[in-house]
Amino acid sequence: MTLEDNSLISPKARAIRLKEARGVAGLTLKEMSSTGLINFNTLCGWETAKHGGLTERGALLVAKRLDECATECSVEWLLYAQGDKPKKKLLIKEPINKWVSSLHKLITDTHPSLLYMQVTDSSMTPEYHIGDYVYGFPLSPDIHQLYSVSGKSVIVQQKSGNLALRKLIVNQISNEILLTSCNYNFYPPFLYNPAIEIIATVMCHLRNDGIMIQ
Repeated sequence: MTLEDNSLISPKARAIRLKEARGVAGLTLKEMSSTGLINFNTLCGWETAKHGGLTERGALLVAKRLDECATECSVEWLLYAQGDKPKKKLLIKEPINKWVSSLHKLITDTHPSLLYMQVTDSSMTPEYHIGDYVYGFPLSPDIHQLYSVSGKSVIVQQKSGNLALRKLIVNQISNEILLTSCNYNFYPPFLYNPAIEIIATVMCHLRNDGIMIQ
């Protein structure tokens, strides 16, 4: 069986995962290759699935470069889609972390009906960063009620139970919903017509440095 015969390990599938990992790290192609560890043209070839796509040695270099940028990504996931997806490491100083945790607990204890989440990816940078908390009061998921908050940042709990922070775009002609990222390097760039269980506009933003934005 060749690589092309297996959809999970084909050059195209590896290219998609490589783009996703780079998006989690918040790096452009130029930034990814800026240290000289990975050649720019070689990286472009991997991301376009040319010349056989990402190799084992290439995956090792990618994982090392991502680690330098505080991003966890395994060689096994890049090559074979096995294991956890890439994620940013939380680099928060302990005193600040304790303050943020205490303030978060105060907010949620005072307003138990809030929908809230901690940011775990770079999809909404530069406004929201990994380790931030966002809060909002749930809205009716009725499509017509969402027209008025189209274009705003929202917290969405999908029917799968997954939480996401994205910008809401509602097409008032087709009633289609897009949840888009603000980081152009993030992959995937949007969620199309997700199965929404609960949705809330962001009313309060607790940054990971302890600063509150309302």
